[in-house]
Amino acid sequence: MELPMPNDRPCAPLFRPFSVVLAAFLAATVPENAPAAPDRGESMKLPALNWSPRSDWLNAREAGAAGDGETDDTAVLQGLMNRARNGTVIYLPPGTYRITQEVRLQGPLIGVAVIGHGRDTVLLWGGEAGGRMFADDGVAYSRFVGLQFDGNRTAAIGFFHDSNRRFETEVRHQHLGFRNFTNAAVLANQKDKYALAETAFENCFFEDCSRGVVFTSFNDYNYTFDGCEFRNCGTGVFCSHGNFYVRNTHFE
Repeated sequence: MELPMPNDRPCAPLFRPFSVVLAAFLAATVPENAPAAPDRGESMKLPALNWSPRSDWLNAREAGAAGDGETDDTAVLQGLMNRARNGTVIYLPPGTYRITQEVRLQGPLIGVAVIGHGRDTVLLWGGEAGGRMFADDGVAYSRFVGLQFDGNRTAAIGFFHDSNRRFETEVRHQHLGFRNFTNAAVLANQKDKYALAETAFENCFFEDCSRGVVFTSFNDYNYTFDGCEFRNCGTGVFCSHGNFYVRNTHFE
């Protein structure tokens, strides 16, 4: 199965292939309408990703999610995550999906994609203070594209990489936005059994978060930040034991 880009534009390899089959499955490119790295002082803006969904994608709206910003869509989204297998694509059409509990993608899994329409797809926290919005556990060679996470100044964590079921590697975060988290927008913590390595953040923005991206394990290495924006965050990137690379990125 191939994952097309918006409007079915031609694809090119996204990950370093570890097999011919997986390389073909994960083929994709950055959309042509993706913005360039922001100039200093300008706000990061996500593109509108106009996907043409395939029939085998797990579609949140078709599964019953309202996406109206008021209905609790937690159970529907968790149901989609529970159906994920190697190579699954989970698709969130335009809308605001309110969740009140953590939604978790449970591994071990390879080659999964969770995609939205960029600035038009929002995950909004409506749960208790200090909660986590989204977590994955043991998901490798996968990508998360075109989603906005809004902690509503209440949630502690936006995206929790909880690597206890397998080592997570070659994970791409692309065209993601994170706002209003009291602890960290993205967290890979030291208590993980395994770790997250060789991961990329491309055209992602982080705004009004206590911390942006936090990784604290000795085995969290080779993080790359390219074309990202950190605004009004107490700490942009916190790395305790690993290493990371930053280019074309603005911290304010």
